[in-house]
Amino acid sequence: MGGRTYTARVELSIKVVDGLPKLKRTLCHELCHVAAWLLDHCARPPHGNVWRGWADRAQRAYPELEITTCHSYDIFFPHRWQCTNAECGATLGRHSNSIDVNRKVCGRCRAPLEYLGRFQADNTPAKPREATGFSLFVKQHFAAGHEAALAAVGRAAEGHCGCVY
Repeated sequence: MGGRTYTARVELSIKVVDGLPKLKRTLCHELCHVAAWLLDHCARPPHGNVWRGWADRAQRAYPELEITTCHSYDIFFPHRWQCTNAECGATLGRHSNSIDVNRKVCGRCRAPLEYLGRFQADNTPAKPREATGFSLFVKQHFAAGHEAALAAVGRAAEGHCGCVY
């Protein structure tokens, strides 16, 4: 093939692949993509006939695995929001507290969102974590540092105004 080198890398998300059965199915699915690329030099369409051929071979070799084009895994999201419209009631989940309820609205009905909090895998509310290390240091010293910085800015502004006047 003209000296072209084909390489592949598989990356799996621990937020999605959180158990051995999911790991086996997902890795087998991804390795079918690798085989289609490295051996057949075919990447498009991602789940086309070439990929399907490798998936069928893998399915025959590992009949206990269900190799499909997409997963239907339940993904645990610790942070949750809910639409405030009782008729809608849509819920959203994220791995981090990343939705600003002052700027974002429900994608279904455009109503405001309410942050429900952080949850554990068993759906009970997570206990707030105590600040440690650097975050504790910042919590203890931020106010004093902020006041000192404001005072320094104020003095600099006064000095500048005096020079300009």
